[in-house]
Amino acid sequence: MIGLVARWIAHHPVWVLLGLGAITIFFGVFVPRIGFLSDFKQMLPQDDPAVQRFEETNKIFGSQSVVLVAMAAPEGSTVFNLGTLRLDFDSLLMAGVHDAARTDASGSAR
Repeated sequence: MIGLVARWIAHHPVWVLLGLGAITIFFGVFVPRIGFLSDFKQMLPQDDPAVQRFEETNKIFGSQSVVLVAMAAPEGSTVFNLGTLRLDFDSLLMAGVHDAARTDASGSAR
């Protein structure tokens, strides 16, 4: 079967080139109509709680690309002190970050 196709292509190069040209023109005509939808908000259900939470966060921070968390230690301490980390975590909770995981010094979740 492959031999028959190869033989036909070899004996009819003009028809092969015309066919390839027609296919190329066909796809060339429809290329401008091809689109790519990159906004995932249009693909997700707007009544989903995760989507609504995302929208709220986006309104608060103005962007979905970067979230910056800055920590400051009390005078005479470092940010690597467990007590300081606990204070910073508590202040995140006070600011409305409710979905964060809280762990104690042993690493077990609370």
